[in-house]
Amino acid sequence: MKSPLWILNSALMVLFIIIGSVLFWSRPERLPRAPLTVIPVKTTTRHESPTPDTAYIYQHDPFGTYSAPPPPGEADMKAQESIPLPRPPTMRQITQTPPTIPTFLPPIDLTLKGIISSQYERDSRAIIANKKSKQEALYKVGDVILDAEIIRIDANKVMLMRSNGQQETLFVSATDAHADPVYQQAEGLRSTRSPVKKIGENAFLVDPQVFTEQITNLAQFIDALDITTVYDQGRSIGCRVGSIASTSIGGLLGLEPGDIITMIHAIPTDTAHNRLAIYHHIRSLSLDDSLTMSVIRNNTTFEFTYQLSTLYPTNRPFIPIAEPAVPENIRKKSLRTPDKTMKQEMYKQDKRAMVEKGGRSSQLRSGR
Repeated sequence: MKSPLWILNSALMVLFIIIGSVLFWSRPERLPRAPLTVIPVKTTTRHESPTPDTAYIYQHDPFGTYSAPPPPGEADMKAQESIPLPRPPTMRQITQTPPTIPTFLPPIDLTLKGIISSQYERDSRAIIANKKSKQEALYKVGDVILDAEIIRIDANKVMLMRSNGQQETLFVSATDAHADPVYQQAEGLRSTRSPVKKIGENAFLVDPQVFTEQITNLAQFIDALDITTVYDQGRSIGCRVGSIASTSIGGLLGLEPGDIITMIHAIPTDTAHNRLAIYHHIRSLSLDDSLTMSVIRNNTTFEFTYQLSTLYPTNRPFIPIAEPAVPENIRKKSLRTPDKTMKQEMYKQDKRAMVEKGGRSSQLRSGR
C-alpha cells in the first residue's frame, strides 16, 4: 500500500503540468513592433538687430534741438595749447607727534614688615605698615591699600598694582631685593655676579656669599643639578647629574649631564650617612678652604678642586654657618634626634630605591 502523502504529491504534480500547458497554448500572439521614425528638428537662425546710426537720428531731429558743433579752428587749437599744465602738489612738512612719556608715581609710602606664607596664595598674609600713620595691618591678595591693590604675595615679597597701572614690589629685606632677578637685570648685575670663576682645567673659585644668595638651601641645589642616585647591580655608587644647562650653577661648577659624583672631600656619596657628613663638612668651611670632588664622565674619573674665595670685594665678609651653641643635655634631645630621624628617612629612601631599581645586571641604574 502506497503512502497517502506520495499520492498527494503526484496529484499536485499532474495538476501543475496541466495548468502550465493550458497557459502556454492560450497566450496571446505578440504584436509586431512599429519601426521608429526620426522626425527632423527645424533649426532657426538668430538674426542680430542692426546697430542704430546715431548720426541719422541727429540729422532727422524732429524737435530741432540739435546743432552740429563747429569744426575746430586755429584759435581753439591755440587756446587749448595756452592752457598751462597743473602743477604738482607741494610737499607738506609732516609734524611727527612726540611719543607720550608715561608718568610714574612716586614710590608708595609703605613698609613690608613680614609675611605669613602659606601653601596656597589665598591664605598668605602680609604685614604692611604705613610710613605716615605708623599703623600696621594684615593684608591678603586683592586688598587695597592707599592707591594700590595687592596682586601677589610670595615668601619674601609683595607685588602691588598702582592706580595708573604702575607695578611695585615690596621686599622683606634689602638682601632679598638685591637678589631679585629683576633688580639684577636692571642694575646689570646678572652677568657680572657669577658665584664661580674657572681658574684652571678642573680648578674653580667659589664666592660663598654670592653662592648662598642664589642657592638658598640644599633642596634648591639638588633640584638645580637634577641629582639622582646611581646603582650598579643593586648597590649605590654615587649621585648622577641630570639635565642641566651650561649657564646653570652645575654648568658653572664644571659638571655636565650624565656625570656621576662618587666622592667629595674623600667621602663617598653612596650612602645617606656619608652624604650627611659631606653636608656638615661643607657647612664648616671658611674662606680659602678647598674642596675636592671625584666625577666619573664617560668611564673616566676626573678630579675637581673648588676653593672658597671672595670674587667681589664689595661683598660683606662671609661668616660660615656654625652649629648653634646648645647645652649638651639639650643637644642630646633636640639635635641628635632630628639627625637620627633624617638618617633613618634617607636610609628608607635608599632601600626603597634599591628594591625598585636594583638587580643583578651590570648596567647602571638610577632612581630617586
